[in-house]
Amino acid sequence: LLVVLAVTLWVILMNDGDERSPTYEPSIQPSSPPSFDQMPTLEAVQTRGHVRCGLSHYSLNHELGDQFLLMELCRAVAAVLFGSPDKYLGVHVTNLNHFQQLNGRDVDLLLFVDAHTVQREVRESTTGAGFSFSSPYLYD
Repeated sequence: LLVVLAVTLWVILMNDGDERSPTYEPSIQPSSPPSFDQMPTLEAVQTRGHVRCGLSHYSLNHELGDQFLLMELCRAVAAVLFGSPDKYLGVHVTNLNHFQQLNGRDVDLLLFVDAHTVQREVRESTTGAGFSFSSPYLYD
């Protein structure tokens, strides 16, 4: 039995037939995040002509002082990208769906008061995806 296995293994390893296993060349292109739209976020935003910011309902209300800062950050991003602070769309997100909306590309930028943790950067629990966080811009 051992001889049969050795011969079979030798035949498989030494097979020089027409069938060759595929070779994989290394690529210099960076891998893209898994999503239905393989276009990088910045390119998608520029193509669309406006940035979609995920904001809480408090941030969408112009009369609420401190929370209004988040909308102003969104307007600042639009001004940098398009030269106009009005080229944005505020999208309402909640505590329960903000990461799902970001992962599903329903929003391009999430301006939501949330804790930055290493776990969320590696694998956020509700989506299974990792996210990049900015440096904190507000401490309370």
